[in-house]
Amino acid sequence: MSCLKVLGAPECGWNGHCVEENSTRFCKCDSGWGQSLEANFFVDEDRLSSSICILNEQILNLLYASNIVVAVMMLIPHLALNIGSRKKLVRQIPFLFYSVLVICAAAYRLSRPQTALLAVDLLFSLIIAICCALPQIQSYIFMTKYLTYMSKKVTEIKAV
Repeated sequence: MSCLKVLGAPECGWNGHCVEENSTRFCKCDSGWGQSLEANFFVDEDRLSSSICILNEQILNLLYASNIVVAVMMLIPHLALNIGSRKKLVRQIPFLFYSVLVICAAAYRLSRPQTALLAVDLLFSLIIAICCALPQIQSYIFMTKYLTYMSKKVTEIKAV
């Protein structure tokens, strides 16, 4: 088994080096770095030790925790401003759903760091995919409503 070399990077990546023991070559990662199957389509699970050292679990956990903090900080003002009017609250449902999904995805990943891997765990991958698609759908809905509003205004101006 040989150490993996990805174009533009040294063997085992910039956070590890190739070691040979008992005529077997594998990647030894620097302190704090490791290998992961997350979105790692070029290495089989049984050959993971020959993969590049690209995972820093502490940094990744910090990023997911910051996702939760930001989502909660965005969710609180939306709820506070729209709690009085049912119509306003209904209009915010896609955003509220998106914020809850972001919180759920990050909490799921933080609670199961070894198994909740992107492109490995179906549930986690599905939640992330929905989180990526929802803002696009919300933008489309906003744009169609805005264009409808603008076309009515233009029609009114032409009628005058």
